Order: sequence, then structure tokens, then C-alpha cells
Amino acid sequence: MAKPKVLPNPKLLASDVQLIIFLAFFVTLTAFYVNFLWRKRKMFIQSWNVPGPINLPIIGAAYLFMCRPDKIYSRLTKLQARFPKVTKLWFGSRLLYCLQEPSYIEKMLNNPKMVEKDYLYKHLVDCIGHGLMTAPGPMWRKHRKAIMPSFNQKILDSFVEVFAEQSRVLTDILEQHRGKKMDTLTLVARCTLDIVCETAMGLQLSIQKTDAEYAILFDKIMELCFIKIFHIWNHNEFVWNLGSGRLLKEYLRRFNQLAQKVIEEKMELKKRRKNSEAKVEDAPKRLAFLDLIMQNSDFSAIELRDEVNIFLFAGTDTTASSLSFLLAVLGMFQDIQGKVYNEVIEIMGHDRLPEYKDLPLMKYTERVIKETLRLFPVGAFFLRAATEDLDLGDIVMPKGSSAFFGTVFIHRNPKYWPDPLKFDPDRFLPEEIAKRHPCTYIPFSYGPRNCIGMRYAMMAMKTIVANVIRRMRIYCDYKSIEEIQLKTNIVLRFRDGCKTSMELREVDNAREKNA
Repeated sequence: MAKPKVLPNPKLLASDVQLIIFLAFFVTLTAFYVNFLWRKRKMFIQSWNVPGPINLPIIGAAYLFMCRPDKIYSRLTKLQARFPKVTKLWFGSRLLYCLQEPSYIEKMLNNPKMVEKDYLYKHLVDCIGHGLMTAPGPMWRKHRKAIMPSFNQKILDSFVEVFAEQSRVLTDILEQHRGKKMDTLTLVARCTLDIVCETAMGLQLSIQKTDAEYAILFDKIMELCFIKIFHIWNHNEFVWNLGSGRLLKEYLRRFNQLAQKVIEEKMELKKRRKNSEAKVEDAPKRLAFLDLIMQNSDFSAIELRDEVNIFLFAGTDTTASSLSFLLAVLGMFQDIQGKVYNEVIEIMGHDRLPEYKDLPLMKYTERVIKETLRLFPVGAFFLRAATEDLDLGDIVMPKGSSAFFGTVFIHRNPKYWPDPLKFDPDRFLPEEIAKRHPCTYIPFSYGPRNCIGMRYAMMAMKTIVANVIRRMRIYCDYKSIEEIQLKTNIVLRFRDGCKTSMELREVDNAREKNA
């Protein structure tokens, strides 16, 4: 009798297939990782003795930042505190050196060959293009050379009138919110956006008076770019577009409406000025940055658009964030606020708008601003690529690695800043500055690729604070620097809000009653 045919067990077949798939995946992954180690062997050898956190296969130390976005800043700071001179970590396939030692920082930032931005900036380029902040080295050199003449002192002085008028509008708005906790960041960002549109593009868009959403859009776009950079799985475009990528595209669409509005307004102005029947008063009182760049460069339409985007982002968000910290600090320390107020009144009185000649006289106010930027540098971090081996003295950064600069930690390092959380404007007296290494304080970066707009920003902040402080007394619920928790979305922010309020000063209260 024939034996019955034995059928294969379907469960066994399924498990065999699963095992084969797993083994194939494991072999492929192992081969990929071995190939990665071989290609990066020079970096592994040169960085072997540099301290740092545990690095896992494939992702390196990126697991440290697999957390809520508002926790990433504190993790970066703790990492720097563990290794206060230099830290090494692998971020996926990228080798990063976190440099905290001033001599290391100077050798990197002052080297004219080390001006390339890190690969991670590509996520910003996708949003705002290749402007000065994100451009590769050759393009940056060309643009910097063309744009630099637009930042000469005579041109900057001509902008103080704009700073003064727009900050007067801001003060009127702050007066309407007096006695209440206010979102100073948003209010000030609308002011700085109006200033940038007028000084950079030559356009008066009255964003403060219309409560336009553009200033809020900048914050949202930067927040999503920050998430994309630090959550390493988002580096895969397919994964990113399944999640927050769609939201970022919507924000960018709305932001581009502003860019388009700027272009349309600019074209309309040009038509009016070319019209033979145009009135004399239609002629511009001053040339904006964009006019000067167009006159003195051969930028393509795309290059001009990218520089406009950088002006809008960098000129609005960074200055507004700095001012929100400055107002909070003045509210916290009433004695310092009193000294700033007295200096401003002594220079320009109660009613006259600030003029360019007033700003160099505001010595104490400038020291207060600098101390605010020490404790709260709005560029909380930035990166630079090593395009060749760089000898830092006792270590060598290999070609292909990158330098990470955590500005807040550098500015609060007790090794160079005694009692670092004490707010003391006299740290910036000339004799005190002379005692420190210049790279212990880098709010505008350092070296050939430093921030081109630092004088512009300082002049704008002086003008705005002068107008605000003459009419408003500022208060803040924070009582010490230690209480202020921070986060970052590329630009430094209060984690729990500004907690700032204002009241009319007595002189203005008296005028209001008499009126």
C-alpha cells in the first residue's frame, strides 16, 4: 500500500522565509556598516582619543536628541558641560567636534579656508535658499564682497530714522497692552520686520498696524527646520514628508506670499519712478540694501531672492529675540533699567526721536545689550565644516568633520566668566574686555565669516530700547537668570515665555491726565 504523501508544514515554510529575509537584511546592514567604517577609518583613528558620549552603530550619538524639541537645548548644554574643552560625537555619518576652548574656536573661525557651512545647513537651504548665512564658500565670497559696501556707516546712519519711526509705532502698541502680560517677542518681531522691509527692500508694509502673521511664520519655519536637523530620521525625505514636511511646505507657501509681495511692491515702485509724470516726493529718501546690491552686483534673480529671504529671516527673528531678552532683563533688574533710562534722557530728552549721532553716546546701554547677548546669544549654535585637516594644537580635526559651537555654554563658561549667571554690564568695560580671549564672546560669530549685520543690529536695538524705555517702565516675573529656562529653534527662545509687562512712566501718565 502506497504511503500517503507528506505535505510541507506551511508554518515551517513561513518561518524559513522570515529567517532568510532577516539574514539577508542583517548581512546587508553589516556590509553597509563595515563599508562605512572603512571609508571613515581616518576619522576614527584621528578622533580616537577625543572624549565624547557613547556612539552607537549607524546613528552615532543621535539617540541623545530623540526627545521633545524643547529638551534638545538642555541636552546639548549638558553634553558640553561633561566635556568642557572639546567633545566628539558622531551624528549619523557625520563626525562633529563641539569646541569650547577659545584657542580652538579661534583657530577654526579665523582660518580663511574654513568658511564652508556644515552639511546640516542643507535643511535650511531647502527653506530659504543660498543667502549669505547658508551659501557655500565661493558663493559666499562673491555675495559678501558685493553686499559689504551696503553696510558702510553712512548708509547705516541713514536708517536710524526708520528705526526711530517704527519703534515709536511699537511703543504706541505696547502702551495699549500696558498692565498685562504680553507676548513681547511677537510684538517686537512685527516691528523688526517692518524695519527690515523698509531698510532692506525700501518698502513700507505697515505690518505692525495690520497684525500680519509673517513674523509668527518665521518662528514656525525655524522650529520645523530645527526638528528636521536634530531628529535624524527626518533626514530621509520620504519619512519627513509623511509627517511635518507637509506642514513646513504650507508655512513656506505663506512665507513666499510675503516674498512675492515684496517683489511686486518693488516693481510697482520702479514703474512709478520711471513714469515721467511721477511726483518728486515719490523719489526714495534713501537707498535700501536691495537697491544698492542691484546697482553694484550681477546677481541673478534667484540669488537676489535668496538674499531677500536671508534679510527677512535673519534681520527679523534674531533682532526680535535679542530685544525680547533685553526687555525681560531690564524688567528683572530695576536698577539697571534706571541707569539705561537716565542715560537715554540725558542724551535725547523725553520727546525727540533718536538720531544717528545719539547712538555712539549710549555707552552704558551698549554694555547692557552686550551682557544680554552674552547670557542669551540668539544664535544658540552654529556649525562649520573642516575642508582640510586642522591642527588645533593637541588634537587634529580631520578633513570631512565639522565643528559645532554651542554659544550659550561658551558665554557662560565659569572658567572665563566669573559668576557667569550674574548680570553685570561692566564686564564690557574696555579694561575688562582686554583681559579675555576674544573667542569667549561670539554672539555674531567670529573671523571672516562673522555676521555682516552686527552694527545694523546693535544700532536698531539701541534705537528701539531708547524709544520704549522713555515711555514705558518694564517689569518681569523672572527674578534671576537661573529661573529662565531656554529652548532653541535655531534661534534662542524663552521656554516658558517672556513674562514681561509694562506701565506708562510717571511723566507720560501726567501728560495723559493733562490731555
